Amino acid sequence: MTKKKGKLMTFCWSLIPGAGEMYLGFFKQGVSLMMIFAALLGVSGFLRLGFLTFLAPIVWFYSFFHTNNLNSLSDEEFYSIEDDYLIPWNEFGLNRFTIQKYRRLLSACLIFFGISILWNIGSGAFFWYLLPILRLSERAQDFLRFLARSIPQAIVAIAIITAGIYMIKGKYDELHSDSGDIPSPPYLENGGGN
Repeated sequence: MTKKKGKLMTFCWSLIPGAGEMYLGFFKQGVSLMMIFAALLGVSGFLRLGFLTFLAPIVWFYSFFHTNNLNSLSDEEFYSIEDDYLIPWNEFGLNRFTIQKYRRLLSACLIFFGISILWNIGSGAFFWYLLPILRLSERAQDFLRFLARSIPQAIVAIAIITAGIYMIKGKYDELHSDSGDIPSPPYLENGGGN
């Protein structure tokens, strides 16, 4: 049950993403924020995607201000707020159709994470045990290390670019399919004359 709390303790708990919401009784919102914050840091560290780390402060600031704003609401406004997840999973409905629809995407993500884990293990073994046997120059070894670190990042970058192009193409197709339904202005139908 949500209950307004003292400002000092609310401020202290709001310093941890999601904890402030949970302290005020909004457990679904708090868990959502904690999971998003931890996922951003975990994925950015695991895949060495530094740009994701820059999103973590945004989540932190959102959580901080959200908690303090919740606690500063009037009693009527505070008690009227419903606790819900930030990502409305219940709207997606985990039924058979939804699972089938997103199965390929989920499968691709799982396969990528599995390959990435194996890549990190394999490249670590290669650099510790096999690379010294090859007796390559320092520059060649540095280049190979750079390639090994960059390949998972390059795959993610290509996937992001491909998704962006797919989204732009979908919007372009949607706009052009809708433009056929729009009637032309009357002055064009009469040959442009008055």
